[in-house]
Amino acid sequence: MSEIDKHLLKPNSITPQIYGEFSFTNYDDRMLYVSIVNVGILESLKVTRDNIVISGNRRLQCAMLIDGIQQVQVEYIDIEEENIDEYLVVNYNQQRVKDNIQVAIEYDIISKKYKSVSGRKNEECLEVRNELLKANNISDSTIQRIRRSKKILMDDYGYSKDEAWDELREMTKGKTSINHVLDMLLEAKAEKQNDKKAKGMPLYNDNNIQIMHGDSSKHIKSIPDGSIDNCTTSPPYFSMKIYSEDGKVNKTIGRKGEEKTKQSGQEQSVDDYINKLMNVFNECKSKMKDSSSIFINVMDAHIDGLPQRIPDKIINAFTKKGDIVFNQYIYWYKRNPVYQSNGAKRFQPSLEYILHFVIDPKKFKWRRNWFGKGDKFLASLTYGSEKKERVFRNMIIYPEMTEESFEVGKAAGAIQTNVINNSKLAKLLKEKGFKLQHNALYPLEVPMMCILSTTDKGDTILDPYNGLGTTGIIAYVNECKYLGIDISKVYAVKSSIRIEDFVKNYSKYKLNNKNEIDF
Repeated sequence: MSEIDKHLLKPNSITPQIYGEFSFTNYDDRMLYVSIVNVGILESLKVTRDNIVISGNRRLQCAMLIDGIQQVQVEYIDIEEENIDEYLVVNYNQQRVKDNIQVAIEYDIISKKYKSVSGRKNEECLEVRNELLKANNISDSTIQRIRRSKKILMDDYGYSKDEAWDELREMTKGKTSINHVLDMLLEAKAEKQNDKKAKGMPLYNDNNIQIMHGDSSKHIKSIPDGSIDNCTTSPPYFSMKIYSEDGKVNKTIGRKGEEKTKQSGQEQSVDDYINKLMNVFNECKSKMKDSSSIFINVMDAHIDGLPQRIPDKIINAFTKKGDIVFNQYIYWYKRNPVYQSNGAKRFQPSLEYILHFVIDPKKFKWRRNWFGKGDKFLASLTYGSEKKERVFRNMIIYPEMTEESFEVGKAAGAIQTNVINNSKLAKLLKEKGFKLQHNALYPLEVPMMCILSTTDKGDTILDPYNGLGTTGIIAYVNECKYLGIDISKVYAVKSSIRIEDFVKNYSKYKLNNKNEIDF
């Protein structure tokens, strides 16, 4: 053991690449500094004869910041500077407390040292890696997820190896798990593949259904005034998920560039979100008839724990000019809402809103004979008996699905389901080279109630946020024309695939002798 002037010591350049730069923003680095201020450096630094630090870079950094420390205790090791490599540094830093990313880096260094090749068993390498995992209480599956995430960052986003490791450190800060990070990267990867696949693919277009790609506020301008009978839509919710890569201004992820999108819902404020929606809906209003209705599915949001009252703000924005009237709330009770932690200090949000607007409260169309005579129709959604005119409730509540509930008859033109068949749709899209990204699909009952109640055969229905075309399917079933617009080419193509398949196979879904349609 020797003591040496701290200014003669030189940190090695490899340690920061493996374990990150020393920083007071890092809790462990702050605590080490406080400890050294209080009790000094308790463990000697491992250095070469040329005074290059192999183990103790962080301790040296602290010493350099503390005027009271001039001499540092060192232990010399007989290693030449040219022999300092990653594996050597790892071996001399076994005592360090490491996060999962640092362990994964060491894992890769060990694999490289022992020339491990995938598919070929290497007992010596396996033993050393298992010791590493055991010492740091981390599973091999977690390491493989980290390594897979790093590969995606390098292959798909152009990160260097060191940049990828730095990005993963940033992405897993706090309580963010590597499982979540990998899922997000795989989602983005699938979206990019979908985006590439969608380019140049045709969109569905026949005499009854037309799918369009682009900005709805611009496309709607080309629609003749007074030609739309119904607008039923579910815009992206505020500050929720980005559904497609299409429309991104900068297709990067992490600190290499802020991810931006033209998509509604990703604005900086609720006011910006409302204004962007109104750019679309103001165009819609000019195309509606006096007998028309507009139905908008929307959900509230919370910022800093406070509700933003988005449904009310949309109502105010719609009605302030006096050229449209708010008619009613329809409540969609969700049996399985997205879970919020108890730390939110509020009851679990369990509903969404469908806002019903009309152009003229005296002239808007309201069908009372939508049900077939003698039919039973989704008892949880309707009220009335055969003697009384049956009506829809203003709340959608899904009952527990029992064997008996599947035997309830349906009205002519309605679809027998209260959930989208994700597996069927996922399989269909996969056959066409796409992955289903959006699993929480718009339920069939929402457009079904809106369209059955306010349209007649041959009417034209508009959805400026087409998504996967659910409104279009209900429009087709009820013999209406449909215009669907989406800013995402990916979703315009996906909905075209879905609608084409439905139209092609519609005869299979015709009412059977129980007056049911199976979709």
